Parts: sequence; C-alpha cells; structure tokens
Amino acid sequence: MVMMAAGLSGTVSAQSLDARVDSTDVRYIYFRVGQAKIDPHFQGNASALEDIVNTLLKLQNDSQIDSISVDVKGLTSIEGASSINHPLAERRAQVLRDYIADKSGLSKQNFNTQVDKANWTYFRKLVEADSFEGRDEVLRIIDSNDSDDVRQQKIVSLRGGRVLAHLQKNILPQLRASSVVYIYIYKVEPQPEPVVEEIPVQEPEPEPVVQEPEPIVEEPAPVVAPLKVYDEINP
Repeated sequence: MVMMAAGLSGTVSAQSLDARVDSTDVRYIYFRVGQAKIDPHFQGNASALEDIVNTLLKLQNDSQIDSISVDVKGLTSIEGASSINHPLAERRAQVLRDYIADKSGLSKQNFNTQVDKANWTYFRKLVEADSFEGRDEVLRIIDSNDSDDVRQQKIVSLRGGRVLAHLQKNILPQLRASSVVYIYIYKVEPQPEPVVEEIPVQEPEPEPVVQEPEPIVEEPAPVVAPLKVYDEINP
C-alpha cells in the first residue's frame, strides 16, 4: 500500500516547520505471493509508481521545501508464518525504496524503511466491509488474543477451506504491499517583528495651589480705666 501525498495539494501550511502531509489520496504497490520483486505490470502498479516518482520530482523542485524524508513500510498478508513474513516485508520495503530512489533521483539517505509484517488491522477492515460465508467467524478469530500463527491456522481450516478460497481471491492480494509516506519540511521566512508605536505618556498636570487667607485675629479693645472724678473741695 502506498499512502502518498497528493503532489503539493496536501493540507500542510507553508507556516509549518515540520509536518506530515494529510491526504486522502492512496496508492497501492502490489507484490505477488511470497515475492519482493516490483512488477509494474501487476495489479495496476505502473500508474501508482509513476505518481510516486512524479510527486517526489515536484517536491525536489519546489523552492519552498527545505528537505524531504520518505518512510517506506513493508507489509505482508496474513498468509505464511511470522518467521517468513518479517524478512519478506523487509525485502519489499527495501526493493521499493531502491526503485523510487533510482527513478526520482532522491538519495537513499532520505529514506527510512520499516517493517509492519502481517497487517491484521487492515485485514479486519477488508473482511468487515465484505460479505461472504463465514465472515463473522473470521472477525471473531481476528479479534481473539491468539498469536498470528494460531489465528492463521484457524482461518485456513474454516468450512473446509471455502473461506480461505474467498479470501485468497478477493482480500489477501490487497495486503501484499508496501506503503510510502512523505514527510517534508517547508522553509519559513522570518517574519519581521511588529513595530510598536510608543505613545508618549503625558505627565499629570500639577494640582493648583489654593492659598488660604490668613485668619483675621481681632485684638481685644484696650480696657480704659474709668476716670475717677474728684469733687472739687473748696478750702
């Protein structure tokens, strides 16, 4: 499965420093049973591979993008033992990485390969969306706590192999794949700091000084002693 960024139409904003593209555009690269060889003529791989390569070429020519990182994840269907599926998934991731790097000119140092082995989560989604004899039994086995190998054996033995025949024809081929997710970093031009206009602070006006009138002190009137009237004494 190739989960790819739809060219430059992802929802990543140019303001983002590090962001994974959020896209509903999905491409699938299919592998034949037990193989890790890319066949462009198998299951419509040619169109998907072309889209992946063209997308990476556009990203490399975009002056707004500072660096590109590509995660490649190898997957397998639920068939086969875990000891076989793990190295098979690893080889599928490496083969797809080498193919994309060669066609796009992107250095292998920009790639990160991962292994996801049997994809039980996606398998369950496909089974749930389908309608066939024994579907509910398959869902119960998927949801059990058994190991991968035990769950696989239970599914193989369901209803005399009729369930397995349906899965091999309609569902399991969709699990033999590898996924690609692009991560790229946009250049962000430094934004000038906003100019803050200083508003002069007005000093408060001093309060007017009110001069109080001096109190008028009334001096008491002088006490005038009454004149003593002497009677004129005639000698």
